Amino acid sequence: MFARTPTGKLLAFSGVQLGHPVYHTAVDVAELKKWTFSDSQSGTQKISRRALGLGLQLDAGEFRSITLPPIVLGTCDSLSTTKSKGHFDLVYLDLFDDIEWTVLAGHDTIAALAGDIPRTSHISVEFHTQCDSAQLAQLGDMNSTSRHVRSHAKRSILDDRGDWMAITRQTIDEVGVFTGRVEMTKTALSNRSRNLFTFSAIHQANIQLLGDRKQFSVEERGGTAVQFWNTVAANMPDWQAACAEKIPPADYRTEFVCAHGIALAGLARLGRSLLAEFPKTWPAKLKKLRTVNWRRSNTSTWEGRAMIAGRLSKSSTCVVLTGNVLKQTLGVSLNEHESDVEAASSNRRS
Repeated sequence: MFARTPTGKLLAFSGVQLGHPVYHTAVDVAELKKWTFSDSQSGTQKISRRALGLGLQLDAGEFRSITLPPIVLGTCDSLSTTKSKGHFDLVYLDLFDDIEWTVLAGHDTIAALAGDIPRTSHISVEFHTQCDSAQLAQLGDMNSTSRHVRSHAKRSILDDRGDWMAITRQTIDEVGVFTGRVEMTKTALSNRSRNLFTFSAIHQANIQLLGDRKQFSVEERGGTAVQFWNTVAANMPDWQAACAEKIPPADYRTEFVCAHGIALAGLARLGRSLLAEFPKTWPAKLKKLRTVNWRRSNTSTWEGRAMIAGRLSKSSTCVVLTGNVLKQTLGVSLNEHESDVEAASSNRRS
Protein backbone atom coordinates (compact mmCIF):
# COMPACT_ATOMS: atom_id res chain seq x y z
CA MET A 1 0.00 0.00 0.00
CA PHE A 2 1.16 3.56 -0.73
CA ALA A 3 0.31 6.99 0.65
CA ARG A 4 0.52 10.63 -0.33
CA THR A 5 0.15 13.59 2.01
CA PRO A 6 -0.89 17.17 1.24
CA THR A 7 1.90 19.75 1.18
CA GLY A 8 2.30 21.31 4.62
CA LYS A 9 4.14 21.26 7.95
CA LEU A 10 3.84 18.92 10.93
CA LEU A 11 5.41 19.26 14.36
CA ALA A 12 7.24 16.02 15.15
CA PHE A 13 9.84 14.46 17.42
CA SER A 14 12.98 13.55 15.49
CA GLY A 15 15.30 10.62 16.05
CA VAL A 16 17.30 7.85 14.40
CA GLN A 17 16.25 4.26 13.90
CA LEU A 18 18.64 1.70 12.39
CA GLY A 19 20.69 4.43 10.78
CA HIS A 20 17.96 6.50 9.11
CA PRO A 21 15.96 9.51 10.33
CA VAL A 22 12.56 8.86 11.88
CA TYR A 23 9.90 11.37 12.93
CA HIS A 24 7.02 10.73 15.35
CA THR A 25 3.87 12.82 15.40
CA ALA A 26 0.10 12.67 15.90
CA VAL A 27 -2.34 13.71 13.17
CA ASP A 28 -6.03 14.33 13.73
CA VAL A 29 -8.50 12.21 11.80
CA ALA A 30 -9.92 15.16 9.89
CA GLU A 31 -6.47 15.84 8.43
CA LEU A 32 -5.72 12.16 7.78
CA LYS A 33 -8.88 11.86 5.72
CA LYS A 34 -7.25 14.30 3.27
CA TRP A 35 -4.38 11.87 2.67
CA THR A 36 -4.46 9.45 -0.25
CA PHE A 37 -3.97 5.74 0.41
CA SER A 38 -3.77 3.42 -2.58
CA ASP A 39 -3.02 -0.21 -3.31
CA SER A 40 -0.73 0.66 -6.23
CA GLN A 41 1.70 3.37 -7.25
CA SER A 42 -0.76 4.72 -9.80
CA GLY A 43 -1.82 7.35 -7.28
CA THR A 44 -5.49 6.42 -7.64
CA GLN A 45 -7.20 6.42 -4.28
CA LYS A 46 -8.43 2.94 -3.54
CA ILE A 47 -9.25 1.38 -0.21
CA SER A 48 -8.62 -2.36 -0.25
CA ARG A 49 -11.54 -4.79 0.16
CA ARG A 50 -10.20 -5.78 3.58
CA ALA A 51 -9.94 -2.13 4.64
CA LEU A 52 -13.43 -1.37 3.42
CA GLY A 53 -14.80 -4.32 5.37
CA LEU A 54 -13.23 -3.13 8.60
CA GLY A 55 -14.53 0.36 7.97
CA LEU A 56 -18.06 -0.94 7.52
CA GLN A 57 -17.70 -2.95 10.74
CA LEU A 58 -16.71 0.19 12.59
CA ASP A 59 -19.67 2.08 11.08
CA ALA A 60 -22.00 -0.64 12.29
CA GLY A 61 -20.58 -0.54 15.79
CA GLU A 62 -19.16 -4.06 15.46
CA PHE A 63 -15.52 -3.00 15.71
CA ARG A 64 -14.31 -1.42 18.92
CA SER A 65 -10.75 -0.95 20.19
CA ILE A 66 -9.10 0.93 23.02
CA THR A 67 -6.34 2.10 20.68
CA LEU A 68 -5.52 2.21 16.99
CA PRO A 69 -2.00 1.19 15.93
CA PRO A 70 0.26 3.91 14.48
CA ILE A 71 0.55 4.41 10.74
CA VAL A 72 4.18 3.88 9.70
CA LEU A 73 5.36 5.34 6.39
CA GLY A 74 8.73 5.03 4.65
CA THR A 75 10.45 6.79 1.74
CA CYS A 76 13.87 6.87 0.08
CA ASP A 77 13.68 10.67 -0.01
CA SER A 78 14.97 13.13 2.56
CA LEU A 79 12.68 15.69 4.18
CA SER A 80 13.70 19.18 5.18
CA THR A 81 13.01 20.22 8.75
CA THR A 82 13.04 23.38 10.83
CA LYS A 83 14.01 23.20 14.50
CA SER A 84 11.42 24.20 17.08
CA LYS A 85 12.73 26.89 19.40
CA GLY A 86 13.74 25.56 22.79
CA HIS A 87 13.33 21.88 21.92
CA PHE A 88 16.21 20.25 20.05
CA ASP A 89 14.30 17.04 19.35
CA LEU A 90 11.17 18.85 18.14
CA VAL A 91 11.12 19.88 14.48
CA TYR A 92 8.69 21.14 11.89
CA LEU A 93 8.56 18.51 9.17
CA ASP A 94 8.03 19.74 5.59
CA LEU A 95 5.67 17.42 3.70
CA PHE A 96 5.16 17.54 -0.06
CA ASP A 97 2.40 15.97 -2.12
CA ASP A 98 4.86 14.66 -4.74
CA ILE A 99 6.44 12.18 -2.29
CA GLU A 100 4.95 8.69 -2.49
CA TRP A 101 5.28 6.85 0.82
CA THR A 102 5.29 3.10 1.31
CA VAL A 103 2.90 2.05 4.08
CA LEU A 104 5.01 -0.13 6.39
CA ALA A 105 2.44 -0.67 9.14
CA GLY A 106 -0.93 0.56 10.32
CA HIS A 107 -3.10 -0.98 7.62
CA ASP A 108 -5.91 -1.64 10.11
CA THR A 109 -5.82 1.99 11.19
CA ILE A 110 -6.04 3.14 7.58
CA ALA A 111 -8.98 0.77 7.19
CA ALA A 112 -10.67 2.33 10.19
CA LEU A 113 -10.44 5.77 8.55
CA ALA A 114 -13.16 4.57 6.19
CA GLY A 115 -15.43 4.21 9.23
CA ASP A 116 -16.92 6.53 11.77
CA ILE A 117 -13.91 7.56 13.87
CA PRO A 118 -14.54 10.83 15.75
CA ARG A 119 -12.86 13.60 13.75
CA THR A 120 -11.27 14.96 16.93
CA SER A 121 -9.31 11.73 17.45
CA HIS A 122 -5.56 11.73 16.84
CA ILE A 123 -3.61 8.94 15.18
CA SER A 124 0.11 8.32 15.77
CA VAL A 125 2.18 8.49 12.58
CA GLU A 126 5.83 7.59 12.06
CA PHE A 127 7.76 8.90 9.05
CA HIS A 128 10.91 6.96 8.12
CA THR A 129 13.08 8.81 5.60
CA GLN A 130 16.26 8.08 3.61
CA CYS A 131 15.37 4.37 3.54
CA ASP A 132 17.18 2.08 1.13
CA SER A 133 14.84 1.11 -1.73
CA ALA A 134 15.53 -2.60 -1.24
CA GLN A 135 14.73 -2.29 2.46
CA LEU A 136 11.43 -0.57 1.65
CA ALA A 137 10.45 -3.43 -0.64
CA GLN A 138 11.35 -5.95 2.05
CA LEU A 139 9.45 -4.00 4.70
CA GLY A 140 6.43 -4.05 2.41
CA ASP A 141 6.74 -7.82 2.22
CA MET A 142 6.74 -7.97 6.02
CA ASN A 143 3.15 -6.71 5.90
CA SER A 144 2.12 -9.41 3.44
CA THR A 145 -0.75 -11.72 4.34
CA SER A 146 1.56 -14.70 3.77
CA ARG A 147 3.26 -15.86 6.96
CA HIS A 148 6.10 -17.42 4.94
CA VAL A 149 6.75 -14.18 3.03
CA ARG A 150 6.63 -12.17 6.25
CA SER A 151 9.13 -14.33 8.13
CA HIS A 152 11.54 -14.54 5.17
CA ALA A 153 11.40 -10.78 4.59
CA LYS A 154 11.93 -10.06 8.29
CA ARG A 155 15.02 -12.27 8.47
CA SER A 156 16.37 -10.78 5.24
CA ILE A 157 15.94 -7.14 6.19
CA LEU A 158 17.34 -7.59 9.69
CA ASP A 159 20.41 -9.34 8.28
CA ASP A 160 20.85 -6.63 5.64
CA ARG A 161 20.49 -3.78 8.12
CA GLY A 162 22.95 -5.43 10.46
CA ASP A 163 25.50 -5.61 7.65
CA TRP A 164 25.14 -1.93 6.80
CA MET A 165 25.34 -0.92 10.46
CA ALA A 166 28.57 -2.90 10.84
CA ILE A 167 30.02 -1.17 7.76
CA THR A 168 29.14 2.27 9.11
CA ARG A 169 30.61 1.51 12.53
CA GLN A 170 33.83 0.34 10.84
CA THR A 171 33.88 3.52 8.76
CA ILE A 172 33.56 5.72 11.83
CA ASP A 173 36.25 3.77 13.70
CA GLU A 174 38.79 3.73 10.86
CA VAL A 175 38.32 7.04 9.02
CA GLY A 176 40.31 9.71 10.83
CA VAL A 177 38.00 12.68 10.21
CA PHE A 178 35.03 10.70 11.52
CA THR A 179 36.55 9.09 14.62
CA GLY A 180 35.43 10.92 17.76
CA ARG A 181 33.49 13.51 15.75
CA VAL A 182 30.19 11.74 15.04
CA GLU A 183 26.80 12.31 16.67
CA MET A 184 25.54 8.75 17.10
CA THR A 185 21.87 9.27 18.03
CA LYS A 186 20.49 12.50 16.53
CA THR A 187 19.99 13.32 12.85
CA ALA A 188 21.07 16.94 13.23
CA LEU A 189 23.80 18.78 15.12
CA SER A 190 23.02 21.57 17.55
CA ASN A 191 24.94 24.84 17.36
CA ARG A 192 26.77 23.88 20.55
CA SER A 193 27.84 20.43 19.35
CA ARG A 194 31.53 19.84 18.72
CA ASN A 195 30.76 16.89 16.46
CA LEU A 196 31.19 17.37 12.72
CA PHE A 197 29.07 14.55 11.30
CA THR A 198 26.04 12.40 12.17
CA PHE A 199 25.87 8.61 12.13
CA SER A 200 22.74 8.83 9.99
CA ALA A 201 24.44 10.90 7.26
CA ILE A 202 27.47 8.58 7.09
CA HIS A 203 25.23 5.50 7.12
CA GLN A 204 23.07 6.70 4.23
CA ALA A 205 26.15 7.82 2.29
CA ASN A 206 27.66 4.33 2.64
CA ILE A 207 24.48 2.72 1.34
CA GLN A 208 24.65 5.00 -1.70
CA LEU A 209 28.40 4.52 -2.19
CA LEU A 210 28.28 0.73 -2.04
CA GLY A 211 24.87 0.17 -3.59
CA ASP A 212 26.38 -1.64 -6.60
CA ARG A 213 28.59 -3.88 -4.47
CA LYS A 214 26.10 -5.87 -2.41
CA GLN A 215 27.54 -9.09 -3.81
CA PHE A 216 30.76 -8.42 -1.86
CA SER A 217 31.24 -9.46 1.75
CA VAL A 218 30.71 -7.07 4.65
CA GLU A 219 34.49 -7.02 5.20
CA GLU A 220 35.17 -6.09 1.56
CA ARG A 221 32.51 -3.40 1.50
CA GLY A 222 33.72 -2.00 4.81
CA GLY A 223 37.29 -1.87 3.53
CA THR A 224 36.19 -0.05 0.39
CA ALA A 225 34.21 2.50 2.41
CA VAL A 226 37.15 3.16 4.73
CA GLN A 227 39.56 3.60 1.80
CA PHE A 228 37.14 5.88 -0.06
CA TRP A 229 36.37 8.23 2.84
CA ASN A 230 40.00 8.43 3.96
CA THR A 231 40.97 9.37 0.40
CA VAL A 232 38.18 11.96 0.23
CA ALA A 233 39.26 13.43 3.56
CA ALA A 234 42.86 13.76 2.34
CA ASN A 235 41.55 16.01 -0.43
CA MET A 236 39.15 18.10 1.64
CA PRO A 237 41.09 21.01 3.24
CA ASP A 238 37.93 22.34 4.88
CA TRP A 239 37.31 19.02 6.66
CA GLN A 240 40.94 19.02 7.83
CA ALA A 241 40.67 22.60 9.13
CA ALA A 242 37.48 21.74 11.05
CA CYS A 243 39.09 18.64 12.57
CA ALA A 244 42.10 20.70 13.63
CA GLU A 245 39.64 23.19 15.19
CA LYS A 246 40.97 26.01 13.04
CA ILE A 247 37.27 26.78 12.41
CA PRO A 248 34.76 26.70 15.31
CA PRO A 249 32.23 23.91 14.65
CA ALA A 250 29.24 26.28 14.68
CA ASP A 251 30.91 28.61 12.14
CA TYR A 252 31.94 25.63 10.04
CA ARG A 253 28.33 24.41 9.78
CA THR A 254 27.10 27.92 9.00
CA GLU A 255 29.65 28.67 6.28
CA PHE A 256 30.34 25.39 4.47
CA VAL A 257 28.20 23.01 2.42
CA CYS A 258 30.68 20.20 3.11
CA ALA A 259 29.71 20.35 6.80
CA HIS A 260 26.33 18.79 6.03
CA GLY A 261 24.79 15.49 4.99
CA ILE A 262 24.03 16.77 1.48
CA ALA A 263 27.80 16.86 0.83
CA LEU A 264 28.30 13.29 2.05
CA ALA A 265 25.40 12.16 -0.12
CA GLY A 266 26.82 13.92 -3.19
CA LEU A 267 30.30 12.56 -2.55
CA ALA A 268 28.83 9.06 -2.21
CA ARG A 269 27.13 9.36 -5.62
CA LEU A 270 30.44 10.50 -7.07
CA GLY A 271 32.25 7.61 -5.39
CA ARG A 272 29.78 5.02 -6.65
CA SER A 273 30.52 6.07 -10.25
CA LEU A 274 34.26 6.28 -9.67
CA LEU A 275 34.41 2.76 -8.23
CA ALA A 276 32.50 1.41 -11.24
CA GLU A 277 34.26 3.36 -14.01
CA PHE A 278 37.79 3.68 -12.61
CA PRO A 279 38.30 0.65 -10.33
CA LYS A 280 42.11 1.07 -10.27
CA THR A 281 42.63 4.82 -10.63
CA TRP A 282 39.75 6.38 -8.68
CA PRO A 283 41.94 7.57 -5.74
CA ALA A 284 43.97 9.80 -8.06
CA LYS A 285 40.82 11.37 -9.52
CA LEU A 286 39.68 12.50 -6.08
CA LYS A 287 42.59 14.96 -5.94
CA LYS A 288 40.45 17.40 -7.96
CA LEU A 289 38.19 17.76 -4.91
CA ARG A 290 40.78 20.24 -3.67
CA THR A 291 39.56 22.68 -6.31
CA VAL A 292 35.94 22.69 -5.07
CA ASN A 293 34.80 25.84 -3.28
CA TRP A 294 32.48 24.46 -0.59
CA ARG A 295 31.49 27.82 0.91
CA ARG A 296 27.76 28.48 1.01
CA SER A 297 28.52 31.97 -0.29
CA ASN A 298 29.54 30.28 -3.55
CA THR A 299 25.96 30.47 -4.75
CA SER A 300 26.86 30.08 -8.42
CA THR A 301 27.76 26.47 -7.64
CA TRP A 302 25.43 25.49 -4.79
CA GLU A 303 22.21 27.46 -5.27
CA GLY A 304 19.65 25.23 -6.94
CA ARG A 305 21.74 22.17 -6.11
CA ALA A 306 22.61 21.80 -2.44
CA MET A 307 20.63 24.93 -1.53
CA ILE A 308 17.17 26.24 -2.34
CA ALA A 309 16.71 29.95 -1.70
CA GLY A 310 19.80 29.93 0.49
CA ARG A 311 18.70 26.98 2.64
CA LEU A 312 20.34 23.57 2.45
CA SER A 313 18.11 20.82 1.11
CA LYS A 314 18.54 17.04 1.09
CA SER A 315 15.71 16.29 -1.30
CA SER A 316 16.46 13.45 -3.71
CA THR A 317 16.75 15.96 -6.58
CA CYS A 318 19.24 18.13 -4.68
CA VAL A 319 21.32 15.06 -3.81
CA VAL A 320 21.52 14.14 -7.49
CA LEU A 321 22.38 17.70 -8.54
CA THR A 322 25.08 17.96 -5.85
CA GLY A 323 26.59 14.70 -7.04
CA ASN A 324 26.37 15.96 -10.62
CA VAL A 325 28.46 19.08 -10.01
CA LEU A 326 31.11 16.98 -8.25
CA LYS A 327 31.16 14.48 -11.13
CA GLN A 328 31.46 17.29 -13.64
CA THR A 329 34.35 18.79 -11.67
CA LEU A 330 36.20 15.48 -11.71
CA GLY A 331 35.38 14.70 -15.34
CA VAL A 332 33.04 11.78 -14.59
CA SER A 333 30.16 11.23 -17.00
CA LEU A 334 26.55 11.50 -15.83
CA ASN A 335 24.20 8.56 -16.24
CA GLU A 336 20.85 8.90 -18.02
CA HIS A 337 18.87 9.70 -14.86
CA GLU A 338 21.41 12.28 -13.71
CA SER A 339 21.41 13.91 -17.16
CA ASP A 340 17.62 14.15 -17.10
CA VAL A 341 17.65 15.74 -13.63
CA GLU A 342 20.37 18.16 -14.77
CA ALA A 343 18.39 19.15 -17.86
CA ALA A 344 15.20 19.70 -15.85
CA SER A 345 17.12 21.85 -13.37
CA SER A 346 18.65 23.94 -16.17
CA ASN A 347 15.21 24.50 -17.67
CA ARG A 348 13.86 25.74 -14.34
CA ARG A 349 16.75 28.18 -13.93
CA SER A 350 16.52 29.56 -17.46
